[in-house]
Amino acid sequence: MLTAKRLREAEENKKKNELRMRFKRVIRLIIINSQWIEMEESEEDMYEKIFNIKNDKRFLVRTTQKSELFTATDKSLLRTPHDARTPAEQQKLLNLFAHLKCFRDIPPTLRDRLMPVITFLSINAGRTIMRQGDTPHSMVFIVAGNIEMTSTKQVDGEVMFGPGDYIGDVELYEECPRLNTFISKSQCELLVLYDTDFTAILETYMKKVWLDKKRAIKALDYFNFLTDDLVSYYEHPTYSCILMCVSFKQIMKTCQMSTLKQFKPLDTIYSRDKGTLTNVHFVLSGECVILQCLNILVSRYNGKKVYDLDDPSDEKVSEDSESFDGLKEEEERASSINIQASEDEAKKKKKSVIAESHFIDVGTLTFGAIFGLGEKSEHRVIMARDVVQCLMIPRFFLMGNELNPGNIWQRRLFCLNCIIPTREMLFKDYVQNLKWKKFKSKYISEIVDLDADTVNVHDIPVLCRIEAGIA
Repeated sequence: MLTAKRLREAEENKKKNELRMRFKRVIRLIIINSQWIEMEESEEDMYEKIFNIKNDKRFLVRTTQKSELFTATDKSLLRTPHDARTPAEQQKLLNLFAHLKCFRDIPPTLRDRLMPVITFLSINAGRTIMRQGDTPHSMVFIVAGNIEMTSTKQVDGEVMFGPGDYIGDVELYEECPRLNTFISKSQCELLVLYDTDFTAILETYMKKVWLDKKRAIKALDYFNFLTDDLVSYYEHPTYSCILMCVSFKQIMKTCQMSTLKQFKPLDTIYSRDKGTLTNVHFVLSGECVILQCLNILVSRYNGKKVYDLDDPSDEKVSEDSESFDGLKEEEERASSINIQASEDEAKKKKKSVIAESHFIDVGTLTFGAIFGLGEKSEHRVIMARDVVQCLMIPRFFLMGNELNPGNIWQRRLFCLNCIIPTREMLFKDYVQNLKWKKFKSKYISEIVDLDADTVNVHDIPVLCRIEAGIA
């Protein structure tokens, strides 16, 4: 009896252990795949929760691209030691790195050298990735998810970083403690590069790009209110030096948010305004041309050409000196005489309208010029006349309290709107030029077509007649 009881207890304990182990495996699977488990949310809500698109302004500035979440095979391959990877797996990993947005600015030769040393990390929301004041020992590439940047000296609130960004590199360039705290706002997939590998592989290239941004900012007089003095903060930590450190941090933050981009001749640099998500362009070299497109409707009325913008709210302008008020009065009188005839005439006139597009060179932008602040840009593009290099800063960041003392950018915007002619002004100038050309050609033709018989003796100067002996 005792032996049978022990056997039953052993079997029951074995079943309990199997159930416990099975339950643990299920819990592990739930934790690993927690970002995909949504009980009552749609697929669109799930991606919104992962990327947090509404709060991620940096993500919105870029064009929409496909999700870059790693598959289970990719994660396993990333966690495998480099020596244990087969040549086929290494090639697959190289192709994977080549399509990541966070590596788009890194040359392929350097990107290939990152494969053996980079580390994959997946974290949940609410984790502190970097803490202000800590010693820097790594930089992080964001593959998926959102990360919030906060600071004790921060005034403008949170700054979000999303897929394609990288953080933690600034302190490695400047050799200073962490200036900000970074906290994950959603499920994040990261690639971590430690300081020793960063120094050996990326420091030379990325520091050059960083210094180019700083030189570009210092070359523009608009940012003269920023100072570049961080050494005094560590040597003499007084209150005034802390203010200098904060100003230096503004330069760092501006460099982080800005982009240097080069355009080829005839490339379209700026075509439409996207509100606060628009990049403000500062021209560093080359020439840009402001090109205005005028869509003009050309019709005939009583043998006269009439020009009108495609917008029906715009005012009509006639090639002749008569105003459109007089034309409207004539139309009213004609309609009162014969309504049916006027309707037929209106139909014919409607059929005879011709749409024309004219491109007008409004002006040229050179070093120091700004565009993208929100100036009027209806049917207007800015193109590169030759090789152009621009510093681009997001407008929502530029309009913040730190970089907008005294509302300097709003005043620049007011100045641009006053200097650059509007679409309506260019249209009126175009019609006036047509009038002048018509008058000039008519006047010259009248002079050239004068008959020789109309010339008489009195048309010859008196001195010429005296010398010739003409009575």
